[in-house]
Amino acid sequence: MLELYLLHSSSIFMRALTTKDTQSVTRRGIRPFSLLTRVTAKRSELCSNCGWILLLFVLHFPIIGRASFHCVYQMSEEGTRTMKPSAPLAVVAGLTLALSTTGCTDPSVSATMKSIDSIGTVSIESKEAIDSANKQYDSLDKELKKELENYDELKSANKRYDQLLYSEITKEISHSQEILSSYFAQQFDTKEIEAAKTDAQAALDASDTDGYYKVYKALKKADKELDTYIKDEKKKSYSMETYGGDNPFRLEESDLPSEWSFKPITLQSSAHPSWVMSEKKATNLPTYVYFFINQSSREYTYQLNQIPTKAIKVQNEDGKMQTALVNTEVQFTGQFDQVVNVDPNKELNERPAYFFARAKDNAIVLALQNYDGEDYYVLYTSGS
Repeated sequence: MLELYLLHSSSIFMRALTTKDTQSVTRRGIRPFSLLTRVTAKRSELCSNCGWILLLFVLHFPIIGRASFHCVYQMSEEGTRTMKPSAPLAVVAGLTLALSTTGCTDPSVSATMKSIDSIGTVSIESKEAIDSANKQYDSLDKELKKELENYDELKSANKRYDQLLYSEITKEISHSQEILSSYFAQQFDTKEIEAAKTDAQAALDASDTDGYYKVYKALKKADKELDTYIKDEKKKSYSMETYGGDNPFRLEESDLPSEWSFKPITLQSSAHPSWVMSEKKATNLPTYVYFFINQSSREYTYQLNQIPTKAIKVQNEDGKMQTALVNTEVQFTGQFDQVVNVDPNKELNERPAYFFARAKDNAIVLALQNYDGEDYYVLYTSGS
């Protein structure tokens, strides 16, 4: 802090000492006091050097530091008041300094401008910096606000941040709708996320910029909780979501290979098909499916049906039991005369089966009910 002491009304005490030693000032009976960026205060005191009345002015300069001005007069042993030899130069220098520094910036204004500059490039993480700058700006009086050289930058930062929040809220609302349609959300308490989504949409509709941040944080928190739950539940399922909507685990006809060649992923008893394959014999004939059990099979056709999501127990590659969520049911129908061409496995082959995509690699999987009467499904893939 730079403090200028103009003494004796007609003279300026000089020899500007750029020091922060307040004792050199207080020893002379002069107490520094805070003022704004111009000569705005004055008071009279007795000079400790010469005993004359002095007139004190104070200026503050936040960058330079403190400068004290000492009396240009001295008292002789006889009590005569004389000017020091360096006084004329000191007076001129003091006047020059005093006149050249009356326009310096107030510390609070400087601090506010620095706070605005620290915002930098506005991002969704800029709230703390922007709030700090706004708070400092609001604390300034009307006159000091006029001295801000970068106020337009603060206005621009506020506007940009509102735009970013609007965009992020819109994205979060869209994400909420997506995850709420997930099968797994059916087992989750969605009251919080539904309420947060409603509040967020209301804030956008009302252009309530003051409320943007609050609804954004609330919705993001609720979305994250459901995201985490869904992620954990997906880890438990052998199958994966392939589509949105009511049947997220479904497979369409176009997802299946044009020619089937499925084999079991784990070794089964001879009662099970060792190979399930398809063949298109003519354009005017349906695609036939063959279940080779003990190297013998009959012709079957198939029909895909999309059903509500259900869980089935399957045996994975390690022989362990897992849950697979399915939507695509396969119904097989024998295309032969059971009296003439007997297939002892016809009833077993015509039981409902399922298609789904494997979670770990998106492979197409055919799940057939166990042929030994066990309560799990045997899995077949084309890569087995």
